[in-house]
Amino acid sequence: MTPEGGAAEGALSAPPSSAAGRALRRLEHGSLIFALLAAALLPLADTLGRPFGIHVPAGADYLQQVVLWLAFLGGLVATRERRHLSLSTAELFGEGRVRRFGRVLAGAVSASSSPTARRAARSWAACRCGCSSSSCR
Repeated sequence: MTPEGGAAEGALSAPPSSAAGRALRRLEHGSLIFALLAAALLPLADTLGRPFGIHVPAGADYLQQVVLWLAFLGGLVATRERRHLSLSTAELFGEGRVRRFGRVLAGAVSASSSPTARRAARSWAACRCGCSSSSCR
């Protein structure tokens, strides 16, 4: 915190006042930490286990999925904090309806990416297990 009471440069915004908002923020941050730990520990476990004949089956495939989730969750948090990369043309609009519409549209796309990624991951897992789901064809 700065002496004026605002957030320091590089710090996250103040926590939400509602209990549900705080719980959602903790869930987001917890998911990010879990994905980051999984991305670090999966190859480490595979490398250290090789001399003993222990390995993670399809570890590289799981690592790809974890990194994808890490990117999606990081993008959601960055969008929430309004630190996400944006097109420079959005700055040309100034404050007004067009810019607000752009922010709403960007938020909607960010919010829809998580369920889309979840569905893709479930389809990928179903295909890897050998099921005959229509999404595997």
